[in-house]
Amino acid sequence: MDWLLATLLMAVFPVYSWMHGQDINYDARNYHLYAALAFLAGDYGADLLPGGTQTFLNPLASLPAAWMLAGSHVVGPLLPTLLFSLVQGVALLVIYAIGLLLFAHDRLLSFLAALLGGSAPMVLSEAGNTMADLTLSLLSVSSLALALLAVRGSVAPGRKRVLVAFSAGMAGAAVGMKLTFLITLPLLVSVLLLGPPAPQGWPALLSRLRLALVTWLMPFLISFMLFASPQLFHSSRNTGSPFFPLFNNYFRSPLHEDVHPHERRFQPDSPAAFLLAPLFDFTDSFFPPFNPEKNLQTRRSEVGLRDLRTLLWALSSLALLVLPALRQRLGRRPRALVLGLAASYVFWLFLSGIGRYAIPLQLLMGLVIAMACRQLLAPLPLPPRLLNPSLLLAALLALSLACQITPSWGRSGFQQHWTLIRATSPSALVPVRDGRLQFPAGVPVVLLDRPIGWIKSHTLASNNPLLHWNPGIAPVSVDHSKLPMVHQRIQRQLLESGFDSFLVLMFQGGVDRPEERLRAFLADAPEITAAGFQAGTCSFYQTSKGVEDLSLCSVSLR
Repeated sequence: MDWLLATLLMAVFPVYSWMHGQDINYDARNYHLYAALAFLAGDYGADLLPGGTQTFLNPLASLPAAWMLAGSHVVGPLLPTLLFSLVQGVALLVIYAIGLLLFAHDRLLSFLAALLGGSAPMVLSEAGNTMADLTLSLLSVSSLALALLAVRGSVAPGRKRVLVAFSAGMAGAAVGMKLTFLITLPLLVSVLLLGPPAPQGWPALLSRLRLALVTWLMPFLISFMLFASPQLFHSSRNTGSPFFPLFNNYFRSPLHEDVHPHERRFQPDSPAAFLLAPLFDFTDSFFPPFNPEKNLQTRRSEVGLRDLRTLLWALSSLALLVLPALRQRLGRRPRALVLGLAASYVFWLFLSGIGRYAIPLQLLMGLVIAMACRQLLAPLPLPPRLLNPSLLLAALLALSLACQITPSWGRSGFQQHWTLIRATSPSALVPVRDGRLQFPAGVPVVLLDRPIGWIKSHTLASNNPLLHWNPGIAPVSVDHSKLPMVHQRIQRQLLESGFDSFLVLMFQGGVDRPEERLRAFLADAPEITAAGFQAGTCSFYQTSKGVEDLSLCSVSLR
């Protein structure tokens, strides 16, 4: 039975990926693939923000993008995608194991709880996807599982300290690779502090807090620093700020504004919106975008979704924590999990409210809904064959699946890896071999558009500096913009490169033709034109479906 249920859970993400295609999300094209390749090759070189302001976010979180690219060279993109999504599916096995702990080894209820969370729209959208929220959730749910094991009354003190330390290490690794996993910390703290029996008196309470500091905080900090170190090192070395572009009001990188960029468009804008937040994942899809200027489809995501689970989870949590009859029947560990998950959800709303950042919480919501089903039906004198927690949870799962809308961040077919291209000009400025641009060695390439960091997969062998003319900082028209300084730095680097020509890479789409955009670029680069550089010819290249077609233009000395 366990093997069958485990196999079904492990198959959820691979089957979804196989049905919907390989991932080509914006961030993968913008900086995931660039960061992974540059980190593995030790080749940030003379590049200037090819992935925009996200160039130096932690490359460890982006490594799957490079692994799938390498695997696709050998067996095509399908098998690497399936294997990657299979690894992501291990998170559902961990949640199943947590259910067995909480539900007295009720296999079917634990399976349905894991499936309810694992089939949520935002969760499925990242199956086989490089955005890392789902991938790193394996660490966060494993950390929770170890914490729940540690607070069992039968655990010996030495074993408890080991479990807590490993739990902290996994949490630190997740947060180190992606800071958004900070939202999982209230849940872990709740389980570790409220899950064990209540301390008897102040000395026992102080002893528990001291133990928590030693056995949880220290491993967490050590793990965090270890897994955050690639970002801290490379970002500091290349931008002057360890968290570029975050906290720039403190670190003052010359490549970004001295303002902390904060995405507020997904956060609740009123007390009512804060209280009703769990409802909006379901209701927003029935109404026009709440912010048409930014073309948002819901209050939680740039893409359309509909999910009933968040509302079911909120109602279940409220019932379990407020209704005395239900609260009293809950054990300390389940109660700590319910309270901690609610606290983490509130923390997430306060920090960002961005839907995909809540994936580590959404995965666990099925557990709370399953708890509510158990507690609601426990006192009812009904035959289990007529109505039991598993039947009720299965009905809620079916209802959720029937009405959900699952978003897509961009998918393409499995015919070839999405980075491969072909030339469409009769005599291409840069030739193509086996789907790869054969750039002349060392010649600088100026990038005019985003997302384009993925072009690093074409320049590793030829070592071309990738210089982004529009990396996503404030435009020139803004009084405090540092973009003119970035433009000056690029022009200086081009003039000092020693080459009498360079290339300009842009997308083919848009109103202006490539030749017109090239002339506009040169008009904004007076040092280049003053040195005698002038526009040359352009060639055109076709990319995979869903990826912007490219133009390459030459700029040479007269």
